[in-house]
Amino acid sequence: ASNELRNDKDVVLAAVSKNGLSLQFASDELKNDKDLVLAAVKQNPYVLSHLSKSNQNAKNIVLIAMKNNPIVLFHASDILQNDLELLNLLHHYYKLPENKIENEDTDIQQWFEERMKVRDILIEKNLMKKFIPVHPQPVKSRSLKF
Repeated sequence: ASNELRNDKDVVLAAVSKNGLSLQFASDELKNDKDLVLAAVKQNPYVLSHLSKSNQNAKNIVLIAMKNNPIVLFHASDILQNDLELLNLLHHYYKLPENKIENEDTDIQQWFEERMKVRDILIEKNLMKKFIPVHPQPVKSRSLKF
């Protein structure tokens, strides 16, 4: 699109209202416009993964995205991915028994185990693909001949 269209808030609003991912084609200034960001996230919560770091760290934006699909929490900032309220919302949505994180003093090992339970359930429900690390083959050393 032309720079004129990319800078026109009304044009961008019309576009993101139909396809939230079209926000990525807006001007840099409009990509951070709160009205446009909220409209885009409401239309498609996965827009969260394309937002600026500051918007990925805005709890109100993440909450709106999570209303449509709680799994998008994993596209938020690292800080919000560890936010007790948001994690508990995710746990509640998937009705995970005894996975409530009570406070910020939660043992890290316990927290990790609880988070892995969430991940396993999400994988089981086909809401998240299992991450299988790919390790490149080791490079064979070559002997140099002089």
